Amino acid sequence: MRKLPLLCLLLTLWSQSALAQTERELLQALRQSTEGKQRIKAGCTDRIRPISEWRLADLDQDGTAEVVAPWSTEGCGGGNYWGASVGVFKQSGGRWQEIDSAGIEGQPESIEVRGNQIRVRTKSYGPNDPRCCPSQMATVRLALSNGKLRESR
Repeated sequence: MRKLPLLCLLLTLWSQSALAQTERELLQALRQSTEGKQRIKAGCTDRIRPISEWRLADLDQDGTAEVVAPWSTEGCGGGNYWGASVGVFKQSGGRWQEIDSAGIEGQPESIEVRGNQIRVRTKSYGPNDPRCCPSQMATVRLALSNGKLRESR
């Protein structure tokens, strides 16, 4: 009976390690893009949001799932800038590559994917909201078409 908890612990540690490795690879893909190099040069820090917010979907209908992951850019130029984006990543030749990303207004709260459509629920600041607590809900709709992530209806 004691072997089962140990096995569960080992499987948990292995899966967390694999997820952490994938997260590092997605960040590396962001940093290798032209825009990523510009963000690094400006002193920005890119951060991938937690794995629980990622979605897997075959957006380009090629039989292989892409990762849809929210990410943010912080601290550009030494300031307190913060911006949110949603990126689509594909594994090719054993490496993750960014297909495209789109900046979005507000903080991502949830992501749904249907076909090539991505629906992101966000929270933004209302006119009287304190800095801690955005209250305005909105929906951003994106679609992947010909390798480009664009707003859709």
